Amino acid sequence: MPSDLDILIDYYQWEIVRIKELIEVNLKQHFYKEVEFDEKALGYAQRELDRLLELKNPSYSKIRRIEFSINQYERMWKNFSPSKSELMSSYFKPKIDALKKELIELRKLKEPPSREETQLIDEAIYNLISNGLNKIKIHLSIERKLFFQIHKINQKTFLVTFNAEEDELLWFYKYSDIKNHDFKINNDKRRLLKNFILNNPKDILPLKNFLSRIIIQLKPNLRNEDSLYLELIAN
Repeated sequence: MPSDLDILIDYYQWEIVRIKELIEVNLKQHFYKEVEFDEKALGYAQRELDRLLELKNPSYSKIRRIEFSINQYERMWKNFSPSKSELMSSYFKPKIDALKKELIELRKLKEPPSREETQLIDEAIYNLISNGLNKIKIHLSIERKLFFQIHKINQKTFLVTFNAEEDELLWFYKYSDIKNHDFKINNDKRRLLKNFILNNPKDILPLKNFLSRIIIQLKPNLRNEDSLYLELIAN
């Protein structure tokens, strides 16, 4: 079964394909304003995909940089005339060969097991819905007091809060991916609030997907932090 991270990666990969096809259609129809909007959406989707792939494989950014360098060297080499290209081969070829060798070695490295396993969170959400728990907390950083709290209001409504120190909370609210999830800032500026409606209480997947997505999106901002810590709070 694919992990939540793999599902998100798959989503953004297909989203990039969809947007690129849409750009081609709009270009043919001379809808240039739509193309401008689509290109912004494409840039956002690509950045999200890059962050998720780096979370899955810490070598991903280095692989991308090496691929870019290889392409740069090859393009510069091809721009020389045939006679000069032969002369420049002693400069470009060793650099390109060395980078390709490094790339092969990096791609051989096995991806580390994901720290974002969500089985415990699945069970906690199930217990929350089935009245076994009143609240659950998902700590992103104990030291920095960053955590999500999910409090059951009724069978369908859950209050999701994100807690942090005031200065850090404002940064997350304005600049992190959390701004895309319709949270509202509390008057004390220590919490972000969102009511999550679960239309079918027997189906925890929407709530689980929401939490998994937002946590995975935030983790790249917390690369040096420990793994997630789950706290269960009974009635």
